[in-house]
Amino acid sequence: MKAEMTGVAAAISILIAILALRANKPRPVEKLPEPSPEVHELIQGGLKIDAIKLYRKETHTSLLEASRVIEFYSEQSSPAA
Repeated sequence: MKAEMTGVAAAISILIAILALRANKPRPVEKLPEPSPEVHELIQGGLKIDAIKLYRKETHTSLLEASRVIEFYSEQSSPAA
């Protein structure tokens, strides 16, 4: 009986871990808030780290999501080669 409960507990722990990992997938950039004018100014000034910090403060997004947004808008604002 005790071994069965240990096996069930292990299976539940694994299931919870899998669900937690799936829940933390970053959202697509299109689904995230657009950066504020202040963040756009930092991006245009080449201050990506400061832009990420401010974007996170304003939107409460994860570091990964904020980095992806800033990179996306940085590429949008850079002149075409």
